[in-house]
Amino acid sequence: MSEENKSIVQRFINEFQTNGREEIALEILAENFVDHSAIPPFTPDRNGVFQLFRMLRSAFSEFRAEIQDQLADGDKVVTRKTLHGVHTGEFFGIAATKNPIKLGVIDILRLKERSICRALVSGRFRRLNAANYNELIERNIAAIPSKKSFRAF
Repeated sequence: MSEENKSIVQRFINEFQTNGREEIALEILAENFVDHSAIPPFTPDRNGVFQLFRMLRSAFSEFRAEIQDQLADGDKVVTRKTLHGVHTGEFFGIAATKNPIKLGVIDILRLKERSICRALVSGRFRRLNAANYNELIERNIAAIPSKKSFRAF
């Protein structure tokens, strides 16, 4: 089960997050998917995931997710990855800088019946917005979700 779940998550990351294939996300994300760490203004459902990654791909050319490490235990898969891109479009009201970005992220995903049903994300990615964009990119500050988020997961 664990190896199969890892394979499903790898496909989600490579085919949807990197390549933008939303039909893959529709296949893999459960209809009742909940993101316990959704960042405003995105909703904590699979529609919010689509909106987030559309925005990322429009703001950052050459956008891709690179898996660094991945562990699985039962119905959970933990992935440490790096998001890469070049800031070539508007991002939270910030004009393109043409600067490369590299953001570290750790996902904890829960699967049920070969579908991702829950997500909890930790890392600099969670704190991206216009107010702290430069601080995060330049100083690489990481965010840690609250204990409340972990309990809900």
